Order: sequence, then structure tokens, then C-alpha cells
Amino acid sequence: MGSLDDMLSEADGMLAAVPRAMADTPEPPDLTQDDLSQPPEQTLQQRSSDAAAAAQAYVEQNPWSAMAIGAIAGLLLGVAAVKYVAVHRS
Repeated sequence: MGSLDDMLSEADGMLAAVPRAMADTPEPPDLTQDDLSQPPEQTLQQRSSDAAAAAQAYVEQNPWSAMAIGAIAGLLLGVAAVKYVAVHRS
């Protein structure tokens, strides 16, 4: 099994590939004057729905990239949590 440095360098390489993978992802819609005239709850609900649809489309088009992004995020959060506990334990 590789060292932590090897895993982190591999994660950095995967993160470098994210912008290329996201180039095919549709841009979220901009707010219009009609959006601003609606109650904030409706605007938030619409934007959340649009974001969920965009995320679903990205995952369907790039399943392995989406899984890699999730794995890298989990790895980085795990490393940060271990370092936090190690620093605050003493």
C-alpha cells in the first residue's frame, strides 16, 4: 500500500482533471428580474431544483469523475479530521 504522500499526489492529479471534466457541464441559469420579484422561498426552491438537475446531468454524463470527486473530497476531509484531532488531542 502506498504512503500518504503517494495518495495525496494521486488525489492532486485527479483534482487537476476536474476542470476538464466540468467543461461539458451546463452553466446554472442567472437570476433575472422575475426571480427577484418572487418570494425568496420560491427562488431558493427553483435554484435548488436547477442545481440538483445540473448535478444529476453531470453525474449521468461523467459517473467515474463524479465518484472520483466524492472520493477525493472524503479523503481530504478525513485527512483534515485526523490532523485536527492530532493537534487538539494534547
